[in-house]
Amino acid sequence: MASKLALVSTVSAIVILSTGVAAEKVELINQSQYQAPESAKCAKPANPYKGVFYANDFRYLEQECYTGEGDDVLTKLGNSLKNIKLKDNVTLDLGGQYRLRWHTENNHAGTRLNGEDNDFLLSRLRVYGNLRLGDHIRVYGELIDAASIGEDRAPRGIEVDRWDLLNGFVDINFKLADTKINVRAGRQELLFGQQRLISPLDWGNTRRAFDGVRVTAKHGDFTFNAFSVSPRTVLPNDSNPTDTSQDFDGLSLQYNIPGHEIELYSLRLDEDDPLRTRFDYYTTGLRWKGREGNVLFEAEGGIQRGTFGTQALSAEFLTLGLGYNFKDIAWAPTIWAYYDYASGDEDPNDGVDGRFRQLFPLAHAWLGFIDLVARENIEAFRISAVSKPVKGVTWVNQFHKFNLAESQEGLFNAGGGRIRFDPTGQADSDVGFEYDTFVNIKLLQRMNLIVGYSHFSGGDFIDATNPEGVSGNADFFYVQWVTNF
Repeated sequence: MASKLALVSTVSAIVILSTGVAAEKVELINQSQYQAPESAKCAKPANPYKGVFYANDFRYLEQECYTGEGDDVLTKLGNSLKNIKLKDNVTLDLGGQYRLRWHTENNHAGTRLNGEDNDFLLSRLRVYGNLRLGDHIRVYGELIDAASIGEDRAPRGIEVDRWDLLNGFVDINFKLADTKINVRAGRQELLFGQQRLISPLDWGNTRRAFDGVRVTAKHGDFTFNAFSVSPRTVLPNDSNPTDTSQDFDGLSLQYNIPGHEIELYSLRLDEDDPLRTRFDYYTTGLRWKGREGNVLFEAEGGIQRGTFGTQALSAEFLTLGLGYNFKDIAWAPTIWAYYDYASGDEDPNDGVDGRFRQLFPLAHAWLGFIDLVARENIEAFRISAVSKPVKGVTWVNQFHKFNLAESQEGLFNAGGGRIRFDPTGQADSDVGFEYDTFVNIKLLQRMNLIVGYSHFSGGDFIDATNPEGVSGNADFFYVQWVTNF
């Protein structure tokens, strides 16, 4: 831990002193900080709960004019646990989330087209405490209890983690000239950009966390982040240790102006355990997300270089998205069209591995809810439509078309495991298509119910690689209830 802190602090100081433009605003999904506009002093955010709970923002409760009028009982109860004054300049926030999700999986238990079905219930409780000691020190802790009930097969690795530490860190905040700096050390979740490469994996019951140090600095419209961490290993019924054989390091510089965010990043992942496949590779990428009027657009891509096993690694990925918000018509739909590409290995015998490695992503959000597809050796086309038929109800529909980037490389599921493979490359590259639909119903201000269904229909590649008696189609039905407090 000491070496990680020294490394990140040194890098941060060099960047700040040499550029004078470093910042803390790596805009994470649903993680922007709330500031009440001058014209609406008692305004409050639509949702103070963020993608990582250590970013939750309840500062609106400190407004003298805020009375809580119109808040339901659950919201008032949750708010009563925030901004507890322990003594002068010492405050405590308490809160969390409880989630239940029912799965009915047909022909894809374990996110594999394996002919197995599964019906089960996932339960997850998160509770956190956020202690602020003046303006410069913060101590944050979060526990998780994730359980699986009634499974017909062994639970997946992302489903069970009984009463363990999810986040536990200390923040130190200070200001250098006009630059705000935060140093964070301890166990922490990471969420960057659109979660294509780095995500806490909220769909998973256990969520993903790391141990190490992160430095964030903010100067005007610029944000600089540096981190050096190792992933935690989830043990279902024991304390989760640090996987010390893996080092995950990253640098990120983001520029934000109204309607646009641009981020340049470099990430390194290294594995040095001699009992595993050794690797050491860098992913350098650029992300741009923006809006002009009703037109939405997004682009992200990067290259991956290094070594994997005995081979050199040379891979790429690309995402392009174009959308439009029809806000002036019924249901106010937003339509998006996306193209995703992640390279595969064209020739397994040339000494160069061409398959892109997806790092620590949320593939579920982008490549189908059945989780049969990873951002590895894939070419995907997606059309999505988000609409609001009535107040408090959001309806999402997605259509995916999948093809292998290289037919002889095989198909990898959301967890990065290869689930279908034809080494001859004669099975074609047509993986198939998937349709996802779900309805999100806002029951209370901080309570939601989601009902969803997904169907996967296998293409020529799936048909050619099907084991005898196994269908190339899969279905997934789920119901999820979430309440925040």
